[in-house]
Amino acid sequence: MTSRTICVGNNVTDISMTSAQFVQKACEFESSVLVEVGKKTYINGKSLMGMLSLNMYNGMELHIISEGADEEKAVESLKTLINGVCA
Repeated sequence: MTSRTICVGNNVTDISMTSAQFVQKACEFESSVLVEVGKKTYINGKSLMGMLSLNMYNGMELHIISEGADEEKAVESLKTLINGVCA
């Protein structure tokens, strides 16, 4: 299992587009991808409806958890995507 915590940046203005990009990238990997918000909310990172249900906002912390053959690559790619969107 590999995990990282990332923060949604201040210049993310289109949350639905960011969610769609996240799901598209997560689906490229064999590993499972979960997104944790708070202590009890786990969302399937490969589900657009799930990601949209998070109601992401600027400054929100997302804990990405991946498990499987390419888990490290999945987490790093998703982290880079969010950092790219946030930059």
